[in-house]
Amino acid sequence: MKISALSLILAFLILAVSSQKCKLSTRQRKWKAQLYDDICLANGFKSSLSLCESGDGKLGEVAEVRCKRIHRQLKKCDHTCTDIVDGGWSDFGVWSDCSKRCGGGTRESKRTCTNPAPSNGGEKCEGDDTQTEKCNTNACITEVTYSRDGNWSDFGEWSECTAGCDREGTKTRTRTCTNPAPANGGRECSLIFGGDSMTEGCIGKC
Repeated sequence: MKISALSLILAFLILAVSSQKCKLSTRQRKWKAQLYDDICLANGFKSSLSLCESGDGKLGEVAEVRCKRIHRQLKKCDHTCTDIVDGGWSDFGVWSDCSKRCGGGTRESKRTCTNPAPSNGGEKCEGDDTQTEKCNTNACITEVTYSRDGNWSDFGEWSECTAGCDREGTKTRTRTCTNPAPANGGRECSLIFGGDSMTEGCIGKC
């Protein structure tokens, strides 16, 4: 199988780019930067990294080789000789409103990784940014409704007599079960002392 020149060029470019990528974790970078500062730079290693200053010491051959290797690793990570700052949590803020007015709810408080914020490759804050607690655990009071039995109103006015002049007839009057009306499953008005109407005899008017 023939490999085109373009494929070879692309493969070379991919290899070149990948070789320039930082391969250190945050923790590794922090540890190597500390070695670079305390051993390499302090003992006169000549650095091409930004803001790095060399001391007056002198490195041995083994240390020189090691420092060159660390230098290459840090350069791929765009390291500069500034302090690596790990993130720190702020204080938790005020509690939120409770999710329920009664019967057991929850509320939460938040914090941020800004005290200080991580910089120069420093580690992010560990742990949760939110804390939760129970609130309003008192039992809810259920509104109690009572049944109400009905009671009769007073009788109204008598009706006119049903008969004509000097003849015997009847007249009636009525009442309603509204004093008060039955409610919430209460009983209707009792019929023991009569119903909603009363009838009696009468003599028709002439």
